[in-house]
Amino acid sequence: MHYYVGVMASLHHSPLSSLHTGLGAVLLLFALGYGAVVPAQDGALSLATGLLRPLGQQDTPLNWEELNRFYAAERFQPVWSGPQGPNRRAEQFREQLRHAGAEGLVPSHYHSALIEELWDSGEETDRLQLELLLSSAFFDYARDVRSGQLEPQQVAPLWKIEKVPTDAVTILRLALLLDDFHGALDALPPVHPGYRRLRQALARYRAIERRGEWPTISDGALLRPGMKGARVALLRRRLALEGDLQLPLGDAAGSDYFDQALSYAVRRFQVRHGLQVDGVVGEKTLQALNVTVAERIEQIVLTMERWRWLPQYLGRRHLIVNIPALELTAFEDGEAKLAMPVIIGTTERSTPVISGLLHTVVFNPDWTVPRNLALYDVVPRQRSNPDYMTSRNIRVFADWNGDEELEPQQVDWSKVNINYFPYMLRQDPGPENALGKVKFLFYNHHDIYLHDTPHTGLFSSHERAYSSGCIRLEEPKRLASFVLAEEEGWYWDEVMVQFLFDQGETFEVALSARIPVYVLYLTAWAGENGAVHFRPDIYGEDAMLRPCMPFEEQTP
Repeated sequence: MHYYVGVMASLHHSPLSSLHTGLGAVLLLFALGYGAVVPAQDGALSLATGLLRPLGQQDTPLNWEELNRFYAAERFQPVWSGPQGPNRRAEQFREQLRHAGAEGLVPSHYHSALIEELWDSGEETDRLQLELLLSSAFFDYARDVRSGQLEPQQVAPLWKIEKVPTDAVTILRLALLLDDFHGALDALPPVHPGYRRLRQALARYRAIERRGEWPTISDGALLRPGMKGARVALLRRRLALEGDLQLPLGDAAGSDYFDQALSYAVRRFQVRHGLQVDGVVGEKTLQALNVTVAERIEQIVLTMERWRWLPQYLGRRHLIVNIPALELTAFEDGEAKLAMPVIIGTTERSTPVISGLLHTVVFNPDWTVPRNLALYDVVPRQRSNPDYMTSRNIRVFADWNGDEELEPQQVDWSKVNINYFPYMLRQDPGPENALGKVKFLFYNHHDIYLHDTPHTGLFSSHERAYSSGCIRLEEPKRLASFVLAEEEGWYWDEVMVQFLFDQGETFEVALSARIPVYVLYLTAWAGENGAVHFRPDIYGEDAMLRPCMPFEEQTP
């Protein structure tokens, strides 16, 4: 009991006595009822057989439940300290916290200031507190860097993918078993190439910010090849700072002439931002140029957070639809095998952020018209044109069982409304079918699928939010070839796929090897060549997430 009394007294007289309230860091060494005191061995810090959170410390920043579970499993022995103070493992973790900003995190969230304050103290109480601080910081850091700081359903209305929870206690216990603790720390963030390339991009854009904000280009006439003036000189400097333009020697101040090299740099910028690629600075290109570097950094950090909400392993073969990018990419063994433009939902009928296993490919599908689409799109056209449904091969059934078919002219469409619509509308396969020649079904609760479309002209637009939520594909035959490539029983090549497209009959292929599909919302990404791409926040998801994220000044 003398040791316990001494510890409690030193807590009140220590220079860090304010931690008693702020931390609630009291290590109670039980002599009665909870086992014997574990004495210090070789001068090293020892932990007792229990931890007790002081009464009234409801606002403590430490993870007391996890601390009790962790140290009970470790037989209440210290893991961060030895006879000479903090061990090498502690030094490695301390360094990791100092550079938490590299992951888009805020170091101060992990008790970094208190850890620094206690680091060199030889006081037994301070070393007890440091031990608890480091463990608690590890739990928070491991959770945040591995599975995100926020719960997506609370801050991202469209995000429907369930986040896999992180058991930080188990992760620390496993890391302690490894010879390479530093390697275990490096393995905590997502392993996806998309995340890791964004981390490199974050470092690069923070370096740009430290050198000073890039210039703003004022409104004015279109900037095009052959022009001269101060705005052209600013444009050259702006594009050079982000890496789109390599300035020749002696041109550091910036020429004021719009040459072909500058036009090429503008095109490169336009490609990275999903703009019309013409080498001319018009209104939309100017708007993108004048987004500040600080806003681009925030955009990268928001996207890194979304990556952390995803599973660590996406599958050997998987599909990613990036909603803001308006693009589908098929991956195999970590490599992008094909990419294509897509059409996504309008802002009124947004495509949700979902995932599921692709299980069936249907060639020449029919289409059961969704109820709302039937009410608000098809029925009004039928009212104005009695031959509309017949001309589009849309059949009418008395109910959703599809047993009794009606002629469209038999129905009094003027009586149909949101409260009365017993009918099912189904469009036969054919050139007018809204799903085109093929659809790809994957498990989800929102009846979203990937499909062909007869309206191929829409893919020429740079703003392709036209659908009612499902995802239309520009090159469905290429996707079918990829999806079916490893299916047994048929020789699935482009010739076979084309045959199934042309034969006109509905034909279903149930996949034996189901392929994960991820429909994501990522407004920033980096390519394999390091080029960083940005897209507008078309559904306002970044605007919803930004106020919830901590954006303090961070150590890179």
